[in-house]
Amino acid sequence: MEWADWSTPMAAMQLIQSSLLGVAMEEADRHEAIVVAGPVVELLPLAEVFEMAARRLNSAGRLVGVIPCLRDNSPESQLFMDLAAEQLWPYCVAEELMETLEESGFELEGEGGGFAAVPQFVRAVIDDELAFKGFRKIFDEMEKQGYDPIEVGWGELRFSAKMKEADED
Repeated sequence: MEWADWSTPMAAMQLIQSSLLGVAMEEADRHEAIVVAGPVVELLPLAEVFEMAARRLNSAGRLVGVIPCLRDNSPESQLFMDLAAEQLWPYCVAEELMETLEESGFELEGEGGGFAAVPQFVRAVIDDELAFKGFRKIFDEMEKQGYDPIEVGWGELRFSAKMKEADED
């Protein structure tokens, strides 16, 4: 199968440049599958990433994604999202990601996907085990406001999706 891996830093750089310059990526072939994960899903608006992928997939192609997100918009998760949007980059809840995917012309496949909790991420931030300290600052602010960061519903949306069938008129 002809797969494109958009999860690498190099792919993210190319996609961001393409987005900023308004120039299509120079890829001659259409792909049977595209993997979206890593830096590109945190640095570009996901609707834009999904639309770019839709243009590069063949008609039977699949979009495979692993996208950091939050379980729901509980008060802790909402505060995390608000602070992250101000200080780092935007996050959203899994349901919003699925809606964005659908609005971009995709439909989920199979039963294997969906939200997957990653509680070890929150624990690593709390225990100060990450080299990147941006999340620690957010958690400190949450604690100052009386919220418990351990309650942040951190995880990933994992999915395989195909393009919706065009309606016959």
